[in-house]
Amino acid sequence: MGRGSGNLPVEAILGYLEKKGDKNYNPVPYLDVVERYFLDLYRKLNWGYSIPAFLSGLKSIHPYYATELFAKKSYTIDEIWDILSAIKEKCPVSYSPEMLNKALDARFYVPADSSKSGEARNLVSEQFAIIPAKDSRRVEKFALEKAFPGRKFLVLANGPSVKTFSEKVLAFTESERCVTIGVNRLPAEYAPDFHVFISRKRFLADVRTINQRSVLLVPSFFGRQFVEENYSGKYEFFEVEQGDASGSSPIEGGVQRPLNLNVAITAILLAAQMGAGGVYAAGMDGYLNENGGLVYFYNEDGRPDGKEVASLRYELFKSELERAGEYLQSVSVPFSIITPTSHRKYYANLMRTEEK
Repeated sequence: MGRGSGNLPVEAILGYLEKKGDKNYNPVPYLDVVERYFLDLYRKLNWGYSIPAFLSGLKSIHPYYATELFAKKSYTIDEIWDILSAIKEKCPVSYSPEMLNKALDARFYVPADSSKSGEARNLVSEQFAIIPAKDSRRVEKFALEKAFPGRKFLVLANGPSVKTFSEKVLAFTESERCVTIGVNRLPAEYAPDFHVFISRKRFLADVRTINQRSVLLVPSFFGRQFVEENYSGKYEFFEVEQGDASGSSPIEGGVQRPLNLNVAITAILLAAQMGAGGVYAAGMDGYLNENGGLVYFYNEDGRPDGKEVASLRYELFKSELERAGEYLQSVSVPFSIITPTSHRKYYANLMRTEEK
């Protein structure tokens, strides 16, 4: 805030440094704080600059583009950051509503329209419904609760960056002495300490790829018979049940309570349950790959989703990631994504990767 114009805002100098090519600085988390907490103060006290104008200056585009995106109230600050990069490539110097709409239409992520997303929502909900097996039994206490107090954890997700930056990810794991949790199918060079599945289809398809040194973590609703008929290694059950939208925590009484079940979020929360002092994630790319292109979500049969379903799946993941991030913050556990990602709010370039 400061008293006057002589103060240099943190987000301004970070934005300047990134614009000049230093990828070790990320202004988006600061802009997120500004948007969530300081804009109301700004409106009451009327100091400082306009966030849309600031973003337009960083991206060197007409300020009306940023103003329109904020006015839509459909995008978070990290999504606006990425959208403005696309607009820079596709739109002229002067403002054009038609070019703005074309740039938005070309994006992977389109905010869900409730009038159109009914069928897509039903499809996504069916794929991730929690259906207990006949022999499933509730886990009263997770066997690995607080088993690694204060340790750093690394969650290995399935985005292309986990393979592209595998050497750096492995080196980071060793230097930080991370406990590792892998999800679904991973590249062969990874041998995580733990491996998580929450989808029976994914489990059956990829169970043979689990490294022998890894301990399998599966939800109790799988049932013991299903697991032991298909896997002979060591495993532990954890408890997960459908949450509600009443502001409940993603972990309550040792039970994970997701609104939208997702294996990467499950792994992040398991790290917290196991006593993590800090949680990192790799391969959590969102809708961008390492070349700035598009990565579509895949359904349970391994086929790419259509744009509407993929956008909805991304939106649900984004909201669940926000819940997990807020929970980790509430229990003083730092969280960051260390490979390039569209979830810029959580991105920390700790491995000094060169982004294109």
